[in-house]
Amino acid sequence: MAGARGRHGRRVVGALVATAGAVLLLLAPPGAAAAAPGPAAHAGYQPVTGSNWSGWAAVGSGFTTVSAAWSAPTVRCGAPTQVVGPWVGLGGVVTNTVQQTGLEITCASGKPVYRAWYETAPQPPVYHPDPVGPGDRMTASVHRTATGYTLTIADTTRGWTRTAHTAHLQDDHASAEVVVESPTGAFPAFGSLTLSGATVDGRPLAATDPVGFESGTTDVRQTRTGPVRGGTFTVSYLHE
Repeated sequence: MAGARGRHGRRVVGALVATAGAVLLLLAPPGAAAAAPGPAAHAGYQPVTGSNWSGWAAVGSGFTTVSAAWSAPTVRCGAPTQVVGPWVGLGGVVTNTVQQTGLEITCASGKPVYRAWYETAPQPPVYHPDPVGPGDRMTASVHRTATGYTLTIADTTRGWTRTAHTAHLQDDHASAEVVVESPTGAFPAFGSLTLSGATVDGRPLAATDPVGFESGTTDVRQTRTGPVRGGTFTVSYLHE
């Protein structure tokens, strides 16, 4: 947790600014042109490090809907502080508020505990009581309406769906994210996690010229974020 933020949705990189073009300047490798790349060019761009987010985010204004799917990873715990979770959300890159829903895998007594949740940071997360296990196929979406947000997560393997409705308590719609995060900054070994079917306002995530993130620092990377192609990318575990 950082400052007034909730368990998830911690501030990512302080140097990020509100315009997608300016953010993309941070992603270009040395000597590369500063022009924003098209959807097929992301493989040549280095995701931003120095955060606890791993994934991709559309940055701009007026986003209304983000969605994605994944299979719950098998996790090997090494310490009680280790946590990993994929989620989708609106807001959080430019400001300190984010509306999000996803899966959290927490290490407790050496074993992973799987829980679905939603959060309107900086408020704390709300956990759903429904069972989740490794290999379960999950879908998640956040939708902004005129009066609030609808946050939906489903475990299609076990056949349950949870939908929450929240007011515009923190109304940030300047970014839309599909992210794998460790809110404690310590990842358990999760292998690799592929997120698919990612869309922003009905468009494939790659079509938004998104910004990439990798957890850790330049010296010690905790994850590797693969290029986003259409609505699919993979985050791989490197280090706690």
